[in-house]
Amino acid sequence: MKKTTSVYMAAVMAALVLTGCGKHEFGLSMTDGKHGEITALNATEGDTVSAGSLEVGENDFITVEAEFTDGKVKLALTPEGSENAEPIVETEISGTQNVTLNADTGNYTVTVTAVGNLTGKAEITVEESEAEASWASAASADEAGKGAGLNWFTVMDEYILEIGDAKDPVFSYYPGIAQAYFKMENGDLYIWKGIGTSGDVLYDANEYAHTWQQNIKGLVVNCYGAEEGKATKVTWVVDDTSYELLAGTGSPDFALSPDDINSLVNGIQ
Repeated sequence: MKKTTSVYMAAVMAALVLTGCGKHEFGLSMTDGKHGEITALNATEGDTVSAGSLEVGENDFITVEAEFTDGKVKLALTPEGSENAEPIVETEISGTQNVTLNADTGNYTVTVTAVGNLTGKAEITVEESEAEASWASAASADEAGKGAGLNWFTVMDEYILEIGDAKDPVFSYYPGIAQAYFKMENGDLYIWKGIGTSGDVLYDANEYAHTWQQNIKGLVVNCYGAEEGKATKVTWVVDDTSYELLAGTGSPDFALSPDDINSLVNGIQ
């Protein structure tokens, strides 16, 4: 639903330092609930500054337009008012990247940290969506990945699974998320890849009776289901991207076995 963004801070500026070698600046300004700017001039490894509030409404997304000539910045979003909370979104940005991020509805504190020496700037903007989230169709996984703003998205045309054969995927994308959908005989299988390291691409709020982990060639994936060994949802993170599988029928019988998970994870990039 379309949201109205309220103003939380007129302006916040932090971390301006002068050194004997010249100007050393690392700042984060928030002009209102949906706009912010990172500025850096000769910032050094580990320089950190936080500001808030960034307000995200339902179906909204966040864009970061970077113009860094040196180094990179780590950006993290933490729920406002939650002490010692883990970041909902955490990613590194460098060069002239235009990055799209997704976060659940709420207010967030923005924290930025210099990775190496850093010079340049970046604009942070919360984009307002229309009444319904608009997923665009794509002819291939590669097209869906590029449409979502990802470097790539790779999915196999067919997976032979214990729950049945998954084939003829339908692809689509939303800012920051690429999707592959398989219509199967006994249920629906979704594969999502999203920008950011939240690990839960679509922020599923369902509660699962059992959670466990599975190691696949050194990659640890998180599994959720009605009983251990039968996963309805699987998530994992690689570098600055998150992945999610969902076996969607609401029936515990349509669930992914360890072998199914292994086959799927090995066939997705």
